[in-house]
This record gives sequence, structure tokens and C-alpha cells, in this order.
Amino acid sequence: MYAEDEEDEDMDDDDEDSGLKEWYHTNQSQILALIIKIRGKLKSNTRKTIITLLINDVHYRDIVRDLYVKDCTSVNDFEWTKQLRFY
Repeated sequence: MYAEDEEDEDMDDDDEDSGLKEWYHTNQSQILALIIKIRGKLKSNTRKTIITLLINDVHYRDIVRDLYVKDCTSVNDFEWTKQLRFY
């Protein structure tokens, strides 16, 4: 399965710049891009959609930051598995 392969790939990265850290920085860039879009002139429905996406991205960013800070290095770590109950 694609998601399972991605999990294993992200967690098995032996570099100091782990997959979680890389994803965190990518997500940060996406958040900034959404903020720029929100500041522009948008239709009401478009603005609401982008705000919803932004809220989700910020939530995911916080989860990934916590996993990285707590040195979660395996899909079997408690910090990782406790996130699975929400999704």
C-alpha cells in the first residue's frame, strides 16, 4: 500500500534530516503559500476553502513537529501509533 510504504520510507531515513523534518519544511512552505493566497482578493467560498486547508495543514505540521521533537524513528513508536487513532 502506498501510505504504508511512505511511512516506512520516512521513518527509515538514517540521515539527521529525517523524512519528518523534510516534510515539516515542505508543509511550512505550503502554509506560507496559503497565507499569501488568503491575503489576496478571493471569492467567499474560495477563501473558506483555503482557510479550511490552512487549518488542516497547521494541525498536521504541529503533529509532525511533535513526532520529530520526540525522536519518533519507527512506525512502531508509541508517539506514531497514538496518532493513528485519530485518522
